[in-house]
Amino acid sequence: MFLQDIGLANGLHYNAQENRIYLSDTLETVSSFIPGEQRLEIVYRKTKYMESTDDICTDRQGNLWISDPFESTLKQYNPKTKQLVRYDIEGIGQTSACGILEEDGEEVLYVTEIKTKRDPMSDVYDGRGLFIVSVNSLTTLRSAKE
Repeated sequence: MFLQDIGLANGLHYNAQENRIYLSDTLETVSSFIPGEQRLEIVYRKTKYMESTDDICTDRQGNLWISDPFESTLKQYNPKTKQLVRYDIEGIGQTSACGILEEDGEEVLYVTEIKTKRDPMSDVYDGRGLFIVSVNSLTTLRSAKE
């Protein structure tokens, strides 16, 4: 099996609850497909010119989490409501990979930083490594700002 025309393929995530694989095209979209099938379904299309969809993962509610190095943010996208929330996490530079795990009943995001400076055009790759962020702390922060 070979999937064609998927752009600049980068992030890949399997959601066992949905039996679905998510695939990011860094410059345009996030798509998904069911293993064994060759039909891609676009789940998310970027909303800004200077935006990227680097790495991806899903949480228990089915939200898609997307690392965006161009904006140095994490995005949470709800495919059912089509709502997008951007999280500018204080202390994290240019984001790259992301993953989510459940620890002691709480969902935790793991985010890598490729640059301490939030400048996608910089050629200095001095990222400090891995950041660990509670999903609950992000959603509480968002509720407080709305």
